[in-house]
Amino acid sequence: KAGHDPQAAKALRNELEAVIGPRGQWSSTECRGLADALLKVAPHRGRTPEHELQWLRILSWCLRPGFGHTRDRERIEQVWALFDEGLKHPGNKGTWNEWWILWRRVAAGLDAERQAALYAAVAPWLGGGPRPKGPHHHGPAEMLRLLAALERLPADAKQNAGAWLQTHFKKVNSWWPLGRLGARQPFHGTAADVVPPDVADAWLELLLPLDWAQADGAAFAAACIARVTGDPARDLPPERRRRVADRLTADKSPSPWIEMVTRAVDLSEGDTRRVFGDSLPAGLRLR
Repeated sequence: KAGHDPQAAKALRNELEAVIGPRGQWSSTECRGLADALLKVAPHRGRTPEHELQWLRILSWCLRPGFGHTRDRERIEQVWALFDEGLKHPGNKGTWNEWWILWRRVAAGLDAERQAALYAAVAPWLGGGPRPKGPHHHGPAEMLRLLAALERLPADAKQNAGAWLQTHFKKVNSWWPLGRLGARQPFHGTAADVVPPDVADAWLELLLPLDWAQADGAAFAAACIARVTGDPARDLPPERRRRVADRLTADKSPSPWIEMVTRAVDLSEGDTRRVFGDSLPAGLRLR
């Protein structure tokens, strides 16, 4: 229907919501059905910059979090084929943002090799080293959020990402990525790849002096970094965890966050969404 009219492409999400309902209420079955339809027309996604932007935006929403539904592995194979193709309109900054958001939202469905490829794609644009030939890669804030979702990266790569976040913090203006990078309990990764406790402790030192009422994501980031797992190789010292628990209590943070740093517990559904950075479609099997 959108043809080559960018305005029609821009209206697509509103039209979908008029039929299905608000996107936050789309079920996993509805999301994956839309994703399948979008993947079928992937060769035509670049008709205009607006077509590509909207195609990426809706696809990323419909594929989140990259696993948990029948045939998701097949869908991830299809979407990963686009990585080497790259953007059809690399001069469009908004499209770059949606590109990185797509990979963040499906990161949990990507293996370590593919997550490493994404790290390699953004590292030259954040770390100050030589940049590859070709189009300028826009969207440093979304690059940093993407890195935070790449839990299968080795710990040293996460340390680099944490340093880049501090360098470019004003672009992100949220501590959520640091909490994800320093988390003691990964969402989809393995315990072997978490950053060492001394690195996590140093990141905690950045958070403790802040006004958590004003610093976006700082309180939850501190809770994730100080979270109890029961594994002494990952957990911070008890006195440090007590300090975080006391601070969370004084700031009247949600009780599940305080509980996270005092004993080993599973995350609530709401806090799982907070870790992920988006709501999750109903009907997914995350465990």
